[in-house]
Amino acid sequence: GRQQPKSEMIQVIGKDMRFSSIKTIIPFKESDGENLKVLRYDSYTRNFYEEPFFVDKIDKTVTISSYSEGIFVVVEK
Repeated sequence: GRQQPKSEMIQVIGKDMRFSSIKTIIPFKESDGENLKVLRYDSYTRNFYEEPFFVDKIDKTVTISSYSEGIFVVVEK
């Protein structure tokens, strides 16, 4: 089936800086927190990649610690 977006698209970029990891917290909507995944769009490769994350079902957020910049979105499988 088709994946449904459950968050806004969040862009994380860094100009003239280096980082070891970026922690990003994204609220999700219209989901019970089950069957979610986080995708990162890489504008250089023009592909989406799955990112590891933690779900907080009470606050309805996902927390991502990524080593790459890009555009992040929460989707439901």
